[in-house]
Amino acid sequence: MARHFLRTAGYLWVRGAFDADEVAGMLANTAVLADEARPGDMTSWWGRDSGGAEGLTRVLRAASRPGLRALADDPRIRRIVETSDEDLAPKVPDDPEAVDRVTVLWKRPNMTEGLADLPWHRDCGMGGHAINCPSAVLTICLTDGSPEAGQLRFLPGSHRGAFPFVDGTDVEAPGGIGLPIEAGDVTMHYSDLMHASLPPTSSDGPYRISVLIGFSPSDAGCLLYTSPSPTRLGMISYAVFCLKK
Repeated sequence: MARHFLRTAGYLWVRGAFDADEVAGMLANTAVLADEARPGDMTSWWGRDSGGAEGLTRVLRAASRPGLRALADDPRIRRIVETSDEDLAPKVPDDPEAVDRVTVLWKRPNMTEGLADLPWHRDCGMGGHAINCPSAVLTICLTDGSPEAGQLRFLPGSHRGAFPFVDGTDVEAPGGIGLPIEAGDVTMHYSDLMHASLPPTSSDGPYRISVLIGFSPSDAGCLLYTSPSPTRLGMISYAVFCLKK
């Protein structure tokens, strides 16, 4: 049933995959990564809020923390990934200094600059669909996944056809599906499924913190491109391309 649902809808939701102690350990690791991150370091994304203050939105080198690095091979994660019709493997080879093998995302309120919030999009929307897909993103929620915290929403079945760009907050935008995700829950979605990472609706928090792991066909080889002119906000500093062998 799970395999059929993933094939048809393009996403899965698994409740309570990780317990409270495991989530606490992951949060401790994200706090270390946040403390180490610096604007312009080439391994993190930053944005600015309406008051002009910089805020960390992603760290791409989460594999440097052994507890997070091991998640890609956790048996629970592997079982979820194996529901795909495709033979998927971690998108980036195992290495403690790997960029984008494991990523941490922080949602923040009132962000007006940077990639803190994303409209309806496909991860291959700027190119690479033919060589990158089918690939998938697995997300472990560490706090709260509600609209108040900054919800991830899916447009079911959209990986099976074309769909135009639209701002996720536009009054005419599709609502899609938002799941009542809690700490310890896991979602997996195909990268070419339309999805949106919307801004938090609450000004008080707590806001969503998630661990992301990318998977691609096991017969693909990946290349890392690094921009020669990274921005201070670290938004367009790299790209991962997977070429099927």
